Amino acid sequence: MRINLEPAPTPAPAAITWHNWDNSVFEKAKEQDKPILLNITAPSSYWCNIMEIDCYQDSLIKEFLEKHFICIKLQQDDIPEIDSVYQIAQQLANGRSGWPITAFLNHNKEPFFVGSYIYKADVENTPGFFRLIQNIEGIWKNERTTINENAQKFASSIKSILGQQPIRSGNKLDLNAIELIIEKKLEKADFEQGGFTELAKNIPYQFLFLCLEVVKQKNLSKEIIGKCERFLGSTLKGIGLSALHDMVGGGFHRCSIDSTWNNPRFEKLLVENAHLLSLYSKSLEILTLESDEQWLFERCKNGIIVWLQNEMLGREGLFYNATYAYNEDEDGIFYLWSEKEIQEALGYESDYFCNLCSITSVGNYNDEVTKQSTGFNIISLKGIPEKKDNFTKLLSGLNTYRALRVPPKKDKRIFLEKNALIVTALLDAGKIDTAKYIVDNILKNSTNINQLSGNIKNSDTSQNGTLGDYATLTLALYKISSKLQDSKYHLEAVKLTEVMNNRFYHNDVGYSLSDNKEYNLFGDITPVYDTVSLSSTTRAIECLYHAGYMERAEEELNNLLPCISENPDYFYSMMALKLRVL
Repeated sequence: MRINLEPAPTPAPAAITWHNWDNSVFEKAKEQDKPILLNITAPSSYWCNIMEIDCYQDSLIKEFLEKHFICIKLQQDDIPEIDSVYQIAQQLANGRSGWPITAFLNHNKEPFFVGSYIYKADVENTPGFFRLIQNIEGIWKNERTTINENAQKFASSIKSILGQQPIRSGNKLDLNAIELIIEKKLEKADFEQGGFTELAKNIPYQFLFLCLEVVKQKNLSKEIIGKCERFLGSTLKGIGLSALHDMVGGGFHRCSIDSTWNNPRFEKLLVENAHLLSLYSKSLEILTLESDEQWLFERCKNGIIVWLQNEMLGREGLFYNATYAYNEDEDGIFYLWSEKEIQEALGYESDYFCNLCSITSVGNYNDEVTKQSTGFNIISLKGIPEKKDNFTKLLSGLNTYRALRVPPKKDKRIFLEKNALIVTALLDAGKIDTAKYIVDNILKNSTNINQLSGNIKNSDTSQNGTLGDYATLTLALYKISSKLQDSKYHLEAVKLTEVMNNRFYHNDVGYSLSDNKEYNLFGDITPVYDTVSLSSTTRAIECLYHAGYMERAEEELNNLLPCISENPDYFYSMMALKLRVL
């Protein structure tokens, strides 16, 4: 729930004048000698929405920004190349990534200050947004040397991270090295709740996929296989029982701001649910599960499929990008319950349900800012219920009741890469007909494979496809060809592999994220790192394996060994690929 730390501002007649990302805008900033405010948002994010209302629609802030700054706004997927650069900047500045990104840049597009959500007014010793922009305007005028030094440090660090390049050392990524990396990572595992021992928990998708590959191996030690099986099972069970899982309508929220998975960021993202659909589907095949756990994993898997089909499938026959975290400007209100509402929805069985899910009259859901109870409850389980059929029936009753509420809006952008990722997840879940339907619609809307568009719905105006678009679609085509034994998909995949290599591969740097030089802000972006999704380079190398270029694929993996050894947390997908193709 949103807590007002001050009276809500009266919105100005119109929000601030935002510019698109364009070189002419930077020229304008240089001519007028103004710093640039870059605002990168996710439409589905509650805090992006609140900052827009509280800060950018406030008349005083609007007037000050338009007088002293040039302001640029992007949505996170508009230009992935730009977002990837400033995500790294935010990680460097704040130790975390996400949206909104609130970055102040010099005329060379180098950040000198990077933040995320910023309150309008001062909070304790932290300046609010109005004070911040006043301070930055003063420093810009009077301490330009300090600003340039800070910007150069940021730019140098970004270059070193995003410019990681393969090194042809001749060494190989071997099993012993992978075992040591996994062993060290698991020292921080939370085998009770799942995930790692963090104050705020993100689902470690890429490490979970690595654990899946470890469990299937016969050439690794029994100890490491057992630990990976335990970690995989405890994490999927932990989030399946938690408030991160929308047990009523299916699908999963993005992440948790606490250590128990029970205080979620409420948006539901297509890409993250695709990962979880694959993880639950594959785990049901390879893990040794008790009957209760099998019931939970099946419920999580089927719930994602129901959510996809009921809420996310557009008229184009492709999936939307996300559902919003908020509606009526209240964070998560669609997913929260008063005890009275539970009683109205379930009648005499409400006491049983409330006890099972820790529903109380004072509420079990605390406000993120004040940490105080909001009077609302969020549904989670202490353990797997004994009366499973009855619990399922009660959830159905709550779903009928909840359907009368105003649902959150959807981010109805349709992205090629994310839909292709869903195709692979549906294949993992055994939904072959649905996967074929989606991939056929992707191909129908992507008639020119030499120039794919990352945003299918607005292909006439959107960005050119990146390496991630090409590699993810190509992998989906190889996999559906294998499932259906249909050569037309294989031939299409082979063509795309060649286009991908011709457009994005360079002998000196390996794969680049984009062939648009305008977006190479600090040199070529070599997308070797895992992000929310696995690295585009990993997917491209896997395409080489499917295309029969085994030696070249192995060489590309081995060339990245120095990068993997230096920073293994960002390379779990490459280690998983190495195990998969042994």
